[in-house]
Amino acid sequence: QPELARENEKLLNAEALADLTEGVRQFQHAHLGRQARAMQWPMVRIPDEVFCDRSRSGPLFTALLAAYREKNSSSWRTFDLASPKRYDDNMDILRRMEKELIAAGYLRRPVIFFDDTVPKERRTKLEEIVEQFQGTVVTDPTKASHVIAHDPEIDAEEFMAGEEKREADGQDPEKNYLRTVTVANSDDADDQDKVAMVHWWYWPSSYDEWMPASDVSQSIEPEATRMPGMPWVVGYKFIRDVEKHNEWGNEADYAIPDFQTKVALYKSSQGQHADAKRRGSRASVTSKQLAGAGSIFAKRDRRSGTGMNPRSILTGFYDEETGARIRRVVHDGALRVPVQASIFQQSSIEAIVSDWPQKEKSGVLKALSHAR
Repeated sequence: QPELARENEKLLNAEALADLTEGVRQFQHAHLGRQARAMQWPMVRIPDEVFCDRSRSGPLFTALLAAYREKNSSSWRTFDLASPKRYDDNMDILRRMEKELIAAGYLRRPVIFFDDTVPKERRTKLEEIVEQFQGTVVTDPTKASHVIAHDPEIDAEEFMAGEEKREADGQDPEKNYLRTVTVANSDDADDQDKVAMVHWWYWPSSYDEWMPASDVSQSIEPEATRMPGMPWVVGYKFIRDVEKHNEWGNEADYAIPDFQTKVALYKSSQGQHADAKRRGSRASVTSKQLAGAGSIFAKRDRRSGTGMNPRSILTGFYDEETGARIRRVVHDGALRVPVQASIFQQSSIEAIVSDWPQKEKSGVLKALSHAR
């Protein structure tokens, strides 16, 4: 890259790039994170996943290249993300990163469609939050990256009331559920030397943390996924939480598997209706099939299941008087989507499309085979 060719090797090496990456992450945490919410956030936080993807010419490369381009077009010659005097310069770096990540297709803000299950009295506020944090609201679910629906548990009025009270009292959201993302030193180290990266449900990935592997499950737990070409279907807590953290969360934490199939069938039926219209015939899938498709699937269970293990572990909270890190009971492996749910889902779709024209049926079955 010509922007990097002029750099001195003392300023452009593996250690310097690592320091720059960590400096950007720490600057975001200090000025764009939850603890900075008392001030007006100047921009939406760049997702932490960007700084973890080290693929060639990938998101991290694009972000770091943007930082060097910003440096070369400015009067200053060295990075200093810890200096308060350089706040404006460092914000310019982040804005340049955001612009180039979007241009490269590595940063996409959610395109939101609201399902009819979202209460009308909630929708206006949710739409305002989406637009405030650079998302887009659409009226066609086939154009959405995220379909927002009502989750009867995490979107229940009493659940939201408890969250709002904690927020009003200046308390952080609870960290009750976690899953293991990765285990380091898994082959050679003794058990007491192993560490695990864990993700806290309903917290963005930038708050993932390392802890002793002996405290948590050492099996890597699969996340909920979406069918190929389909939008995420999530509860509207997904939107409420971005207002708390200034960062869009991990969709797997909020996924509603029941609705995934309804959206998949809806999208498939649109193409079928179009073909039927051209043929002058009527499409075989009915609105009744679409409405009932999701109801038979097993719902993820946050209270039981093979991965639901109460554990007493050190958390990210500290005692205000002693400064000691608090140990508390959390639930390891919670929210795991049962395998049987996926089987029910796929079998039901196969039954519904069995009498479709071969072309449309093949497209749906092909998508299912990729999703397995």
